[in-house]
Amino acid sequence: PVKVGGRGALIFKMGLSFYDFITRKRRQTPRHYFQSKAKSLEEIPGLREDIACTATYWDAWVSQIERLCVEMVQEACEENSDCLAINYVAARKEGKSSVVLGDLESGEEVVIRPKLVVNATGAWVDMANKTLGVASKFMGGTKGSHLVIDNQGLYDALGDRMIYYEHSDGRICIAFRFMDKVIMGSTDISVDDPDDAQCEDSEIDYMMTTLKGVFPGIALSKDDIVFTFCGVRPLAASGLDFTSRASRAHRIEVSEPDDQRDFKIYSMIGGKLTTFGAFSEQVAKVVVAQLGKGSSISMAERPYLGARDYPADDAAKESWIARVAKANGLEPTRVADLLARYGTSGEEIASEKDASLRAPLAALPEYTVGEIKTIVENECIGHLSDLVRRRSVIAMLGGATEAVLSELADIAGEVLDWDTARKEKEVRMAIAEVRGRK
Repeated sequence: PVKVGGRGALIFKMGLSFYDFITRKRRQTPRHYFQSKAKSLEEIPGLREDIACTATYWDAWVSQIERLCVEMVQEACEENSDCLAINYVAARKEGKSSVVLGDLESGEEVVIRPKLVVNATGAWVDMANKTLGVASKFMGGTKGSHLVIDNQGLYDALGDRMIYYEHSDGRICIAFRFMDKVIMGSTDISVDDPDDAQCEDSEIDYMMTTLKGVFPGIALSKDDIVFTFCGVRPLAASGLDFTSRASRAHRIEVSEPDDQRDFKIYSMIGGKLTTFGAFSEQVAKVVVAQLGKGSSISMAERPYLGARDYPADDAAKESWIARVAKANGLEPTRVADLLARYGTSGEEIASEKDASLRAPLAALPEYTVGEIKTIVENECIGHLSDLVRRRSVIAMLGGATEAVLSELADIAGEVLDWDTARKEKEVRMAIAEVRGRK
């Protein structure tokens, strides 16, 4: 909706027209359009009535970002047998040419001698550089907190739209459907240490105020909130008082070898989710050239694992679901869930024939025992919180109850050889992390 804050319809019209112009050569979506106040209020129940109009444009979005991250790691290891991805590892410089990789779980350490290092640690770039002997001040990260809301009235009002609106302080906020919930956000607050970032009560109050200001006709309360989360944007240091105006552009900073270190460090500064592919490709080209290894692979038209042979339209999707359901004796709704979570990679889970593995979880029946075991066996699970927060949206949708976590710990423990004490510890740690709003 336009003109909730102070920019007004003309500014939005100019911006959206420019967006249409710069995307005209590779247009895959319709042009933007404006709707009258009367039409907008008819289509979006509960919307505030003093708006001027609404504007609509199309864009892409990622529904399962956790899966995208996992698939990037899996694809890299699939493409290159020399690729190794390890989590829960910290690095530090030792001597002029060595870096020590320390396993934070086992305490084991390995010494490597890199030809170069790419520092892609996001908001932690300066901290990672410090461990490698480089004093840098590249980053000026800001935290953005979000709410996950279970409110049927709001869910129905949003429909398939992602609503952008301007609050009275000029901050642009969003609200959109996510599975059977609604996500809304966000804040934009400077942070010195990204490890300390969490969603504060004051941020929850702020976000609920903005949302109620746009949907005064819908009964909303804090009791509707099933989960909160906070991330830190890896923005370049700007010195601006208004953090929301800091550039989202990206660049590479090179720390040349010196008397204390004989390898280069390439620090990735800035960027955001929508530009990570282009940025990573840009860095890969620089690194490949530096190593004299030939050319890098373009990701422009390259689908991720779950997107390979993904059905192109609704008819193709229904056909895919029907085929997989029939071949594996499953209900179409179950196959549709797998397609939504894993893309076409979900067919492998659907093909499980062991009846005990096809059994639904008692506390979370939308998942099966085999589905959870597949994740634990193949996706580098170190802790139970990895499973519910970094490999799935179980926690985000409010599903990480103690009963669910206990059942998941039993399944994960069988694969990872956890004893009773370890399983109980993992449940406690996961509850603390979920409730900690990190």
